[in-house]
Amino acid sequence: MQSEISRQVEARKQSNPQAQRNKAIYQIGRLVASRSLALRSADYKLAQNLEEEIIRLGGDPETGELVEPSTKGGAGGSKEATENYDERIRRINEKNRQRTKEAMAAAHQASIQRKKAEEAIIKQRQ
Repeated sequence: MQSEISRQVEARKQSNPQAQRNKAIYQIGRLVASRSLALRSADYKLAQNLEEEIIRLGGDPETGELVEPSTKGGAGGSKEATENYDERIRRINEKNRQRTKEAMAAAHQASIQRKKAEEAIIKQRQ
């Protein structure tokens, strides 16, 4: 059961672009720090390998910042995927707002009916 929950959590993390972005930024930061240490210790081969890894993750080796997909060459499809994702999230949020509004209205009606029933019982006892 625990492994199924872990699998579901991991699947959700991988489908969330923001979580993937945060993970990439964290990894790039660690690699930039390691690259800096390698350069200080004059290990240029390791520094070059770390720089290649930073670039592979989509980062700028000098600043450690994540390079946006639109500025990286050949990644135009990811912008469209992000827009589709944003549209899906917008629709889901709208549906959730509507459902919440309906649930609140139903709860309000139930509260009014409960109050009327209580008042009727009180009137009947008097």
